Amino acid sequence: MKSACIRLCHVQEVQPATTVRGRASWRWSAHDRLTAADAQCALPQLLKHTVAVKTLEDLFVHELSDIHSAERQITKALPRLARAAENPDLAAAFEAHLEETNGQIERLDQVVELLGIRLKRIKCAAMEGLVEEGKEVIDSVVKGPVRDAALIGGAQKVEHYEIAAYGTICALAKQLGYDDALDLLKQTLEEEKATDEKLTMLAESGGNQRAAEAG
Repeated sequence: MKSACIRLCHVQEVQPATTVRGRASWRWSAHDRLTAADAQCALPQLLKHTVAVKTLEDLFVHELSDIHSAERQITKALPRLARAAENPDLAAAFEAHLEETNGQIERLDQVVELLGIRLKRIKCAAMEGLVEEGKEVIDSVVKGPVRDAALIGGAQKVEHYEIAAYGTICALAKQLGYDDALDLLKQTLEEEKATDEKLTMLAESGGNQRAAEAG
């Protein structure tokens, strides 16, 4: 079944479902067929590869939709991270960034309204993975300096992803001449860079040292 998923990813055109000996199947060539179970396994990849991104405008909307999803996932994760931190300064940083993230979502909504575009219903898979990593840290590391060090590292992974994402979106907005939107997006990009620096300061101002002593 795994091979069926991989093979379907590279298909350019997929024929409608047909019936073979009483079973539904997917047909993508004159010689190869997939059973209904195989098609169910491969469907997410099929849908992924049929999303229409044909222009720079399409790419901008896609990237904006992706980071909007990422930000919403972060708002759900930050309260959990704040509770999991032992260092009160780290907990406060997570709480402050939650408020900041809500403002960033509002800013994205302003961009959408300003440009008259419609976001796609997608979930940021990258952020989903980073959030899951954070859950694993909380579940596997006892509360204390070592967990705090791990939480800082995980939070910086998130920030680095967002910095890259907003950098890309800003570059696209500039190329497309979306000047007003670009100003809003740059504000968020600078906030993400500042948050990353704050996390580095927390680690270097004693967080990592306390973790080393605890070990």
